[in-house]
Amino acid sequence: MTAVLVIAGIAVMMAAFSIAYYKRDIVELFVMGLTGFFCAYVLASGILFWMDKFGIHAALKITLVAGIVFMALVTAVIKRRPTAVFHYKESMIPLAVFVLMLIVMHSKFGYFGMGQDQGVYQVKALALIYDENSNIYSFDEYGRLEEKTDIESYEYEAVHSLVGFYGYDSKVPVLDKADFPDKLTGVLHGIPTYSAMLALYGSLFGYANMADLQTVLMFMGLFLMYYVMRNLRVNKKLRLAGLLIFGCSPIVLWTAKATLTEIFIFVLIMLYLYLMADRKYPQYACMSFVPIVVFAFFHATIYTIMPMIVIAYFILYYMTRDKQYMWADVGALAGYLAGFYMMRACASVYTYGNYKKIFILGINADNLAAVVTAVVVVCMALAFALLYVPMEKQEKFREFFTRGIRKHMRLVVRILLVASIAVLILTFMHTKMRFSYSTFYAYVISSGIVPVIFLFAAFIYRPQFITAHKDHLLLTIMFVYMVIMYSCVFKPSIAYYYYYARYIVPYLPVIIILTMLRISRIDAKAGAKKFVITLAVAGIYAVLMLPNNIALATQKDITNMSWDIVEDLSAKFSEGDAVIIDSALASTLKFPVKIMTHADVYPVTDNLKEQIGRLEQDHNRVYYITTTDWFLFKDYGIDNIYSNVNDICYDESETQSSVKKVRN
Repeated sequence: MTAVLVIAGIAVMMAAFSIAYYKRDIVELFVMGLTGFFCAYVLASGILFWMDKFGIHAALKITLVAGIVFMALVTAVIKRRPTAVFHYKESMIPLAVFVLMLIVMHSKFGYFGMGQDQGVYQVKALALIYDENSNIYSFDEYGRLEEKTDIESYEYEAVHSLVGFYGYDSKVPVLDKADFPDKLTGVLHGIPTYSAMLALYGSLFGYANMADLQTVLMFMGLFLMYYVMRNLRVNKKLRLAGLLIFGCSPIVLWTAKATLTEIFIFVLIMLYLYLMADRKYPQYACMSFVPIVVFAFFHATIYTIMPMIVIAYFILYYMTRDKQYMWADVGALAGYLAGFYMMRACASVYTYGNYKKIFILGINADNLAAVVTAVVVVCMALAFALLYVPMEKQEKFREFFTRGIRKHMRLVVRILLVASIAVLILTFMHTKMRFSYSTFYAYVISSGIVPVIFLFAAFIYRPQFITAHKDHLLLTIMFVYMVIMYSCVFKPSIAYYYYYARYIVPYLPVIIILTMLRISRIDAKAGAKKFVITLAVAGIYAVLMLPNNIALATQKDITNMSWDIVEDLSAKFSEGDAVIIDSALASTLKFPVKIMTHADVYPVTDNLKEQIGRLEQDHNRVYYITTTDWFLFKDYGIDNIYSNVNDICYDESETQSSVKKVRN
């Protein structure tokens, strides 16, 4: 049933796009069909989580209906039959780079468990696969404990081992105390729509393979990046160079191997540019709000780029007089507000934690929703005002605005660049951090080293390029905001690679695309030299990054346990059993054992023998999962029923995981 719904959903989306785009390449239609399917699935999942009614099949059915409605609307408006062609040469460049990337990213990092984002997303996905769909989780066995030592042990472990499991927090106004009756009732870290994607993939191909979703997303994003450069009329050689730089960037490959959200955000940014920069179908820019809305239902960091999205729409409206940008702005704002309330409802502690960065000038948790709503309403009111005020009455301001930009562009760009550099220097001086720990350095290293330096020089030398076309201006706005502003204001430093550097991955393509676009507009006198130099730079970068990428291809990062062990353990226990878990394994195994087997799970107490005796009275069987050699417990009446070597550790030692069964 799941596979049928997925195939039908993708097919309907492909059919809709084959109507919207006349005689597009079948591979491109497949990429767009996949992208449209996942966008609809995220929105459907978000709505269901908002109502606390999620189910994989329910989300897929809504996705299919959305695709059918979309196809019907496209057919009604365009009145054309589906068309497609196959130009295999058009796909050779992105396919070759994708295959090259597969050498590194075909193997994924393993299971992590609680403690950081990747692991919590995996845990949530497991819960959804096993139909544990509620936003709130609880451990009923905790409520049945009577001994003080047992209760204290359980509470201590919840605080120290279940990092990313949030109980009731009185500082978050949206939470209802009645929904959190005890200290072991809470919600999991993160917005659950990404876990819904992992759960969908895991339900199709096995939960141990859920991380392979990242390969599919990278396929989509890489091809969309290529199509964006094609739409911008960038030379094929430069498209190859751009994809090669992106595909050989270690942080990109690392992120593609982990169950983290940034690869899908990269897809959404590319879809936004695909719609905004399609010069053959410029009328589809009005649909560019869709990936922004999906972003709003996918990750809390949408609020950091919404100012840029709104500003870009306003500027493009005045530059082109095209009202579709204002309509897209209204759609993006409405979708952002809906996404905010969805996140606030199903992941409130996480959402408010992310918004703490704007808790200034009187903004706090109590008034955050009102402030966000008010700002969105004001921006939408302004957009509607511009839509319904005759353009003739706006003409003077429009001329002043556009002429002012063109006239003073050189000065504005120079001031902006100098100010950015000054802020970066002041940040280094204030925090006393080394340049290599700065986000700006990460951008430089991860985007091919030369592109950022080239863009700074190009902006200073010939800033007229920025306003030569609306697409140039859009990409420049994105570069200034996502790279310079992000490096100076939002996240000036990166604690360590690769984990915290992953945040820049969705925005790296903006640097690369803008660089290739700028090179393609260099005077024709440069001839083939500019292509040869650019390809040479990309090749040298690929060689320089080779040692890092070899390490990524042969080693596993952020992995605490093999999926094989998780699978083995899930077959050992059943409902009615009691499973005692060593503190060293609690963050890794407590949730999976509970979710997958419905057994009661307990932390180990100081007196294990007495604890076993108490649990035997109320359970069918008692098990003990430990890293300690089993023969040390032979006096406890324990049999060893399972042993395995977990050789995926952060140090070079090997940890033996074993399960002990108490003789009844």
